[in-house]
Amino acid sequence: MAFPQPRPQASQLPQHLLRTVECQQGAVRAVRFNADGNYVLTCGSDKSLKLWSVRRGLMGKSWPNG
Repeated sequence: MAFPQPRPQASQLPQHLLRTVECQQGAVRAVRFNADGNYVLTCGSDKSLKLWSVRRGLMGKSWPNG
């Protein structure tokens, strides 16, 4: 069973760049935020996955390609 994704109100979406993260993954192929927007998961061309804290811009965990 799939649950619907929450949709943020248009007024809550940022209108300018808030932060950039140097992820060292080559080209980033996919980015997914969790439901409350506190974490983001990135997948790079090196096929590694990285979990980031959005507020701090710091990597929390990394899974190497495998």
